[in-house]
Amino acid sequence: MSIDLVVNALKSIAKPAASLVINQAILNLFREREIKNAFWSAYTANNPLGFCKEVEKFLKGNDLEYDIRLLRIELRSQLEEFGEIFIQVAQRSKSKEFEPFTEWNLDEYPAEFKSLIREKIRSFCGRKFVFKAFKQFCDKNRSGYFTVIGDAGMGKSTIAAKYVWDNKSPCYFNIRSDGRNRAKLFLDSIRKQLIKRYQLQNAEKANLADLLEQVSKKLPTSDRLV
Repeated sequence: MSIDLVVNALKSIAKPAASLVINQAILNLFREREIKNAFWSAYTANNPLGFCKEVEKFLKGNDLEYDIRLLRIELRSQLEEFGEIFIQVAQRSKSKEFEPFTEWNLDEYPAEFKSLIREKIRSFCGRKFVFKAFKQFCDKNRSGYFTVIGDAGMGKSTIAAKYVWDNKSPCYFNIRSDGRNRAKLFLDSIRKQLIKRYQLQNAEKANLADLLEQVSKKLPTSDRLV
C-alpha cells in the first residue's frame, strides 16, 4: 500500500496560496510512517473517526502540532479532505487493493450541510455570551427551547453552525434556495442522524416524538441529546 499518489494529488488541487500553505503542513504530516499506517488501518476498517483520534494522539508534543496551530488549520476538515481524495485516486487506479471503497466521513452531521457549516465558521469569532447563555439555559432546564433572535444577516445561522461544529450536534438548516425548508425533509434528515448516532432499531419510519423517546432510553443519565 502507498498513499504517495494521494500526497501528489493533494499538491495538484491546492489552488489558492493560503490553501497551498495549509496543505503543505498536512502533506508533511502524511509523510510520517505512523500516520500512513494509521490511515491505512482506518481505511481498511472503515473507521475514519478512529484515524482522527490517532492523528491527534500523534500530534501531542510534536513540532507538527505547532505548525498546524500556527497556521490555524482546521485539522478535522483537512483529514477528511485527504481521505476523500484518497478514495478518488484509489477508484481511478482500479486496483483491487483499495476495495471495498470506504465512506470517509469524519463528522456526525449530514454531508449536505458540511459546506454551509464550514463556510459559516471560516472566520468566526466572538459571540461567547450567546454560548454562555445557552449553557446556563441547559444547566437550569431539563428540556425546552432556546431561541436566538436577530435581523437577517446578523449571524444567527453562523452561531448555530459554530455550535454544531464544536459539539457535533444533530442539526438541520433551512435553506430556502435549495428547497430544504420543508418539515418532511427535516424529519428525514434528523431521523437518519439519530438512527446512525444511537443505533436505533426499527426507526426508519418513526415520527419525531418516537425518535426522541428511543434516544432518551439510550442516553446515560448525565447526557443530553443537545
